[in-house]
Amino acid sequence: MKGASRCNPVEPLEGKGELWQVSDEHSYQMSLKLYNTENGKDTLIAWRAPSVEQQWITAFAQGYSKPVVTNLRMESTITFTDSAKDQAVLEGMKAKWEAEKGKSDSQWKMVSFEGNTVKLTW
Repeated sequence: MKGASRCNPVEPLEGKGELWQVSDEHSYQMSLKLYNTENGKDTLIAWRAPSVEQQWITAFAQGYSKPVVTNLRMESTITFTDSAKDQAVLEGMKAKWEAEKGKSDSQWKMVSFEGNTVKLTW
């Protein structure tokens, strides 16, 4: 599907509404770690680092059917290539971060940059 149009409708499934085929032009190398921080200890309970580029990433922690949200911390990374397209996206994120980082209610407080990698923690 590489290079497909951004929002190309596909055949709807009965009772499921419309489904959309989307472009994978914004797929990136990603990782995700989920920690249980109960009792002040960080216990890794879920981890994913797929070898193929992703548009989003999720993970599930078996054995945690009723997690206490305040005891969870998630760390994820998005790594951009040196291509002009990726660098434009990365620079846009950095500009948004610079504009928002001092605001107390900013969601960008949880973002850090290291080279071509963006780390999000919450």
